[in-house]
Amino acid sequence: MSSAVLGAIMSCRMSPAIPTLPTRETRGMLKTLALATALLAAPVGAQEIQLTTVARIAGQEGIGTTRGALIERDARGRLYVREDPGLLSVYSPDGQFVRTIGGPGEGPNEYGFVTYVAAIDDSLFIFDGGNGRVVVADGDDFLEARTFPWPYPVTDGGTAWGDLIVNSNVATKSGAGFALTRLDREGNLVRHFDEFAYTERGSTQNNLDRVIGTAPDGLWVGTRFGRFDVALWNSDSRKRRIEGEDWGSLEGHPNLEVPPPPSLINLWESEGVLWVVTMVGSPDWKNGLGKRSKLPEGGGDYYPVESYEEVFDLLIEARDPVTGDLIASRQEDWMPGHAPSGLVVHYQETDLGAVVLVVYQPTLIKE
Repeated sequence: MSSAVLGAIMSCRMSPAIPTLPTRETRGMLKTLALATALLAAPVGAQEIQLTTVARIAGQEGIGTTRGALIERDARGRLYVREDPGLLSVYSPDGQFVRTIGGPGEGPNEYGFVTYVAAIDDSLFIFDGGNGRVVVADGDDFLEARTFPWPYPVTDGGTAWGDLIVNSNVATKSGAGFALTRLDREGNLVRHFDEFAYTERGSTQNNLDRVIGTAPDGLWVGTRFGRFDVALWNSDSRKRRIEGEDWGSLEGHPNLEVPPPPSLINLWESEGVLWVVTMVGSPDWKNGLGKRSKLPEGGGDYYPVESYEEVFDLLIEARDPVTGDLIASRQEDWMPGHAPSGLVVHYQETDLGAVVLVVYQPTLIKE
């Protein structure tokens, strides 16, 4: 697997509000109400996941992109692809090339390394991790309108309550890790979500990368690695949590009898369905592992991943957003990669080593 495809894969602190515990009498009423709500919202009958092709992105010349990673879709349906660290391309809703944005550099309308893009109304918020800033560009001419500083690399983000929600890899003298932060459109800190704040040095608590997904009444946040753990948040506190089995680590694979653990790529809620997209071990996953190696500093043996396309598949799940129960699932022998909420992407490598992005929208249909 080429590095091009692999590259595509991938103040004021406020404590969460503490809810008042219900009395014994009201607990039964709340339980009955929650069950009734879940039953009314749950889809009826056996269903399956259908994938509808939205766009096919093949670069400016139609032969593929170099390091294409789909990172945003705006309200007009336009798609934004990071072609190179400092270069964005804009595509029409069906995948036709429109124009490029920026280029490598440190000056106006230049980017060091674009880590995340958020489209809000008619503005584009471009997180330039290479230059430690956020560039706010006009959604019509894409020229830089203003900037504000943000020194930390953003691994994922979303929009909620009219603000930016970003998951950043924070490193300071006192602590390091991943912090979930809410910023307004001027770049002012609204709040840190304390449960996801970076930790003191030497601690591993909460030091997990996270995926952010949209919801009609809040924000879904899930751990990318480590365990299946997703939670729905409103603007002040966590509303509910769905957790499952441990996922393990993707640093290396020490056991040839057990498939590699999955990792979360995307999640969002739409029309009463929680969509969960993960990277999972494929049936022939062993073919993509290299020879046994040694971890540094006496860490033991492991088998490095040499071909992600052979090791991993893309798993799309539709789940009940209240209980987490599985409604339907679909597994594809695809190279997994990032996509905005509401979409899944098949990253296809061409014979020339370029990448074509086929973009799909999943829906539930009755069998």
